[in-house]
Amino acid sequence: MQPSRFLNRELSWLDFNQRVLEEAQDASLPLLERLKFLAITASNLDEVFMVRVGGRVLSQPTCSRSRDPAGLPPSAQLAAVRARVSKFVDDQYSLLKDTLVPALKAAGICRRTVGDLTPAQRGHVRKFFTESIFPVLTPLAVDPDDEDAPVIPNLRLTVACELRPEGAEGKRFVVIPVPKSLPRFITVPETPGFQFVTVEDVIADRIAMLFPGEELVAATTFRVTRNGDIEVRDEDAADLADEMEEILAARRTSGTVRLEILQGAARPLVALLQRLCHAGGPQVYRLPGLIDLRSLFQLAALPGFERLQIAPWLPQPSPMVDPAASIFDTIAEHDLLLVHPYEYFDPVVRLVQEAADDPDVVAVKQILSRT
Repeated sequence: MQPSRFLNRELSWLDFNQRVLEEAQDASLPLLERLKFLAITASNLDEVFMVRVGGRVLSQPTCSRSRDPAGLPPSAQLAAVRARVSKFVDDQYSLLKDTLVPALKAAGICRRTVGDLTPAQRGHVRKFFTESIFPVLTPLAVDPDDEDAPVIPNLRLTVACELRPEGAEGKRFVVIPVPKSLPRFITVPETPGFQFVTVEDVIADRIAMLFPGEELVAATTFRVTRNGDIEVRDEDAADLADEMEEILAARRTSGTVRLEILQGAARPLVALLQRLCHAGGPQVYRLPGLIDLRSLFQLAALPGFERLQIAPWLPQPSPMVDPAASIFDTIAEHDLLLVHPYEYFDPVVRLVQEAADDPDVVAVKQILSRT
C-alpha cells in the first residue's frame, strides 16, 4: 500500500503546537516570554480537544469506515492524537518543572504552599478566603449513583473532595467549581519579588470552614474539556444570534473529551470523577503539576519584571498612507498592504469611518476571520 501524500490535520496541528513549545524551550528568550509561549501551547491544546478531537468523537460512530485524506479512520485518528498529546504534555511539564520553575524562583517569582507560610502570612491568606473566596463558592454534593448529577462547567478549574461526617461510617463527595472571577494566584504579603499561593490550595486549606463537622479524607483538582464542535444550522435559523446563543449553551453540557486530574489523586475520587464526567480511560490525563497552564499568562504579564519580558512593539505609521488625504483617494492611486501589528491599524478604521460618512455607501460589510 502506497503511503499517503497527505498529513492528518489533527496531528499536523499538534506538530504546529510543538513548534510553539519550542519557542518556550528557547533559552535565548526572556524568561517570562518563554512562560507566555508555554501558556499559548495550553490554550492551543484546549482548542484541539474542543474542536478537532470533539469533531472526531462525533464522527466516530457514523463514519467508522470513512478515512481522512491521510488514510486514517476516526478511531485511528483519536488513538494517534491521544498518543501524541501524552508525549506533548510530558514535554510541557518537564519544561515547567525542570527549567522554568527554578528560573522563576531565582528571579523572585515563587509558588508557595499554605502550610509553609508564616502565621502572619497564613492569616492574610485566610482572611482573603473569608472575604473574597468563601462568599462566591457553590459546593455541589455528588451522589455516585445519581443519574442527575451536577454538570461540571467546561474548562473550569474544580476542587473535588471526599468527606467523612463526624460520627458516621459512610463518606460523601463534593465538587467545588472555582469561579472565573477569582484570581488564580494570590499574593503572599511581606515577601520579596512575587510569591503566591494558588486559589485551589487556599480552598483545600479551608475545607473545614466550608464543611464544619466533617473530616477531609482526600481532595484533588481537576478540569473537564467538553466537545465544542457543535454545528451551526445558520440556513435554518431565523436569528443567527439566537442560534449562536443555543450553541454556546450546548457547549457547557456537551460530552467530555478530556478529564485532567492531578497525579496521585485518590482512586475513589478518580473513579467518581470518571463516572460524573462520563469519561473513559482514554479521556483521562493525569498531570504532574499545575492544571490549566493558560493561567501562566497572568505571571507572564507581571508588572515590575519588565527585565524578563520583551519590550512591547510600538506600531509604526505606514509610509504609503498620507494621514491628511482621504483613504479612498490613497487606494485609488495604488494598492495598499498593511502589515499588522507592525503598522498602525488606523487606516482600516478610517476606511470604515469614511465609508459610513459617504452618502453613496449603502452598506459596510466585513469578514471576521475568527469570532
